[in-house]
Amino acid sequence: MRFLLIAFGLFICSCSRTLIKSNGKIPISIRPQEYHQTKIEIDHEVPFYLWGSLPYRNTVYLDELLQEKGLRSAANVSITEYLTGWDIFRSIISLGFYTPIHYKINAFGVNSRETDRFLP
Repeated sequence: MRFLLIAFGLFICSCSRTLIKSNGKIPISIRPQEYHQTKIEIDHEVPFYLWGSLPYRNTVYLDELLQEKGLRSAANVSITEYLTGWDIFRSIISLGFYTPIHYKINAFGVNSRETDRFLP
């Protein structure tokens, strides 16, 4: 009975926390910019454990993800957090010990194959 009370308490008190930020590797703008025509869509999964308690904070560097896709500059960036049915199923089956969260990142950019004349 004590285990159930402790588990329920952790479930109520715990939450996942993800910090999405830039470390300045490429220029990023949330507004549309001229010459940013290459559309990029990234689906990124962040795993959490023990009802979202571990890790306490997970940091996702937006510019690193965009740079991996070949962008040298990004604009009109949007981020959506969501759970899939499979994520909910895995969380329920594991009794909350494993809880993944997905982020969909959409951006338009100038990729590395385009010339430098498009960048400021």
